[in-house]
Amino acid sequence: MVGAMDETPLQQDSIRILLIEDSPVDADLFQSYLALANLTMPTIAVAERLSRALELVHENDFDVVFLDYKLPDSEGADSLARLKKELPYVPIVMLTGLDDDLIGLDMVQRGAQDYLVKDRVNENILWRVLRYAIARKRIEAQQREFQERLREAQRAESLTMLAGGIAHSYNNLLTSIMGNASLAISGMPHDDSARTFLREIQKAAKRAAVLTNQMLTYSGQCRGNLSPLDLGEFVSRMAPFLR
Repeated sequence: MVGAMDETPLQQDSIRILLIEDSPVDADLFQSYLALANLTMPTIAVAERLSRALELVHENDFDVVFLDYKLPDSEGADSLARLKKELPYVPIVMLTGLDDDLIGLDMVQRGAQDYLVKDRVNENILWRVLRYAIARKRIEAQQREFQERLREAQRAESLTMLAGGIAHSYNNLLTSIMGNASLAISGMPHDDSARTFLREIQKAAKRAAVLTNQMLTYSGQCRGNLSPLDLGEFVSRMAPFLR
């Protein structure tokens, strides 16, 4: 069970509650406790069977679920497991009519947020359970958001490392290409027509070297030299290479 009541205000108008209870008397009593628990018109959906509850969770978003331990079409751990599968991030509070804390503790160990023995429930206990469940749901949502941002940062870091590795490999290849092209040109007669093609190879390799340097700059492994760029001249220069 939860501890002392926290007086921090709750956004009451946003509370959406699913009550899965097959006893109309207990369902009415539960809703009367909610009316006395300083809640401002929470949205409450009531289902008498688990099958109906599963239909409701596909049609609506809920902040907390109160689940009766024994239902006409399901019971205990099976009900909890099926609900957890559909609502992995929604707190589920188990309701039991048995005056036995061992059952409630077993349900908590199986994934329930908390448990309530119906004979002991009053508006104050219900209020504390609701506050705790919703506060924990919000904290877990913030943790999931943080973890997703962390994963995105790790993916970005992996991409920069990959870009750096590729750029280093390309630099080694381009160094070999430009060096061999220079050696070939130096050993040719000046009127050899092949010199023109080798010059084009050198130009293309130099342009590729610029791209690899940009990749190194992106990866943080090389400090880039910023300078104004004439976009028209750049496109004209790159067009033959791209073709």
